[in-house]
Amino acid sequence: VEFVEIATPPYHGYNERFLAATNGYSSREAVKITIRTFYFVESLVDQHIASEVVNMALYPTAVSEMDKSRIASEAGNVFLGRGQLRITHYHIDPAKNGEPDTIAEVKFDVTMDFSPNITLHDVLAPKPASLRR
Repeated sequence: VEFVEIATPPYHGYNERFLAATNGYSSREAVKITIRTFYFVESLVDQHIASEVVNMALYPTAVSEMDKSRIASEAGNVFLGRGQLRITHYHIDPAKNGEPDTIAEVKFDVTMDFSPNITLHDVLAPKPASLRR
């Protein structure tokens, strides 16, 4: 169970939690994103709730009005932590024998805030800075 995946948009695609040559990003492009912000749930219970909320809110098939109201409420009750990874050094091994460049070394700093007063609702539906609490 990954606590970051369910809390860091965009969901089901490349986002700042990836540090790899994947989804059309080369190794060099991946490490050029030197400051990466991510969010995380803080418990297994919150991970399960967040998973249901994200899937129902963003990928609904037949979500009733009652379920929409419930997931909106649950999204506001799941508090997230926020982290930032800052790449301080990297080394790319050049392509060889037709293979692409590879990330050989990465040094980084990570800071984590366990009480930034951010909810899953804030991340799913961000508000303009002037309207935030």
